[in-house]
Amino acid sequence: MTVNHQSILALGYTIIEDINIDLDYWIKQCYKYKNEVCIESKNRSSVGGYQSDSSIYKHPTFKSLTQFLNSALLKSNLTKDPTIKINNMWINISNYGHYNKIHTHQIFPQFFTEFSGILYLKVKENNGGLLSFKNPLDINMEYTHVPKNGQLVLFPSYLPHEVTVYLGKEDRISLSFNYNMYGTTTDHISNLKKNIK
Repeated sequence: MTVNHQSILALGYTIIEDINIDLDYWIKQCYKYKNEVCIESKNRSSVGGYQSDSSIYKHPTFKSLTQFLNSALLKSNLTKDPTIKINNMWINISNYGHYNKIHTHQIFPQFFTEFSGILYLKVKENNGGLLSFKNPLDINMEYTHVPKNGQLVLFPSYLPHEVTVYLGKEDRISLSFNYNMYGTTTDHISNLKKNIK
């Protein structure tokens, strides 16, 4: 597992690569969940694509993946709080012409209290579908991240972002999730300051 902290827009996000999971297995489980559990898309930010309900972390099949994501966040050194908990997770499946509107993942009003993340299971380079982060104070300032298969991206939940139009002919599949850091606001602010330096 390789952890790479990035400083963007005077803020920080983290890329974790070389993760040890079976991508093909989780792709199959995403399709199975879509076809058997949550058939109708919930479409929060997606335009044209599929988004499952946000409770897949409670599903028995995804329990081990939830545990892995918790472990990955702790290993990233963004927090040292072992009580950090995932509070929602959902499947994203996009195809040609689909995109995600600009949005944030901040659910609760407390500032700096949450991390969000995206686990990329199936993406194709040079086909659009890029992750674009925006400056919360000026959305005209942006940074575009090119996702890769098996890559985990972690970022503050208040950071506005969007996914550009996907132009591939095969499904683009990812998992999005949110963690709440109970009682670790100081740790989070301290780590963000380190990223800015």
